[in-house]
Amino acid sequence: MGKPKHDKTRDVPLSPALQAGLAALPRRGLWIVSRLDGHMLTYSAAIEFIRDLYKRACIEPPVSETGQRRPWHSLRHTFGTECAARGVPITTLQELMGHEDVATTRRYVTVTKDHKRDAMRLAFGQQVANTLVRNGTFDGDLKRPRRDSNPCYLRERRVS
Repeated sequence: MGKPKHDKTRDVPLSPALQAGLAALPRRGLWIVSRLDGHMLTYSAAIEFIRDLYKRACIEPPVSETGQRRPWHSLRHTFGTECAARGVPITTLQELMGHEDVATTRRYVTVTKDHKRDAMRLAFGQQVANTLVRNGTFDGDLKRPRRDSNPCYLRERRVS
């Protein structure tokens, strides 16, 4: 597909699912992913293929922060976000994405409300504001529980 950005190459391991998918593809010469005639797939042909996928899915390609429609580039944002959401350390993600600076990698990671909620559950379990969530729900009342409804207070009161 041509020279990489800044003429720097890197090794990125393939996931088992991608390895299996590529192994199932018919080989048409030297290239695993190639044109129908077996020649190398060019960058512009790959872009057109991705644009066609968006079109067939009836999805508008995302607009970048510069206002351009860059369907190929949006896949990098998806990759960064998904890896981060699955717990890949940011420094490892930086290496996988080939960034010199971790600040660049951070621009590729979108953190959603669900990601934040999941992170808090991972770090602190079901505990919320020093009140344990019971039966998988929390009523949102962060006021101190009344003494007569507090099982610890009732237990203490019965003992004394």
